[in-house]
Parts: sequence; structure tokens; C-alpha cells
Amino acid sequence: MVKNLFVYGTLKKGHRLSGILDGQKYKGEYHTAPDFDILDYANGSFPIVIPKENGYSIKGELYEVDEEVFRLTDAIEIGAGYTPVQILLMPGDIETTIYVHTDELNLELSDNYIIIEDNVKEWKHGRIW
Repeated sequence: MVKNLFVYGTLKKGHRLSGILDGQKYKGEYHTAPDFDILDYANGSFPIVIPKENGYSIKGELYEVDEEVFRLTDAIEIGAGYTPVQILLMPGDIETTIYVHTDELNLELSDNYIIIEDNVKEWKHGRIW
């Protein structure tokens, strides 16, 4: 069984965990509905997406992943405190999984590596691995 997976940080092409998605079908760049915010943690280490009413759209990459890769990403993201949620991506209303933080965060977050354009936010760390 294959599943859609929307990634917006270290799993994106060229970033430090992107190798996990090697061999999976890349479906292109998409964005979410404006129901989230994305912030940078530890000066570019990784982004955190949180649900936010009247928030931003988040730009990222969509992959079609096999069950084994999905279980691996699920274990990594849930282990890091993220929650998988089902959303529709734009354009095209494509159903996918995204990992978000739903707990209150007591972390030092910033917009240092976040680009904002037309109410769409994207994490753009300068250091590609």
C-alpha cells in the first residue's frame, strides 16, 4: 500500500534526512490550506509546524511512499513529538499525511529561516546536507 506524505523540512530534497525518501515517487511542490504556522528551531536545525486558525499555507514536497518508508517516517516524527494528521493539499485537493506539533512548545522558535510570500511560508535552511 502506498501513501501520500507531505514534507516541509529535513526530509525535503537535499536536506539531512532526505535519503529516507530515496526511491519514493516525488509528486512535486504543493502547499497546505492556511491553517498552520511554521517556525524555525535552533537556528536552522529543523522547522516545526503547528496548527493555527487564520494562519499560513505551508509550502513543501509531496511524495508517494511505500508502507516501509511510511512506518519509518512515522516512527521518526512521532518519536520527535509530532502528530500525523490528514489534510488536503493545494492545488488539487490531494489527501496526504503531514506531521505537526499539537503540544504546547516551550522552545525558542524564530522566523530566521522562514520565507513568507503571499501568505505562504516555507522553511529554507541555508545549509543543505
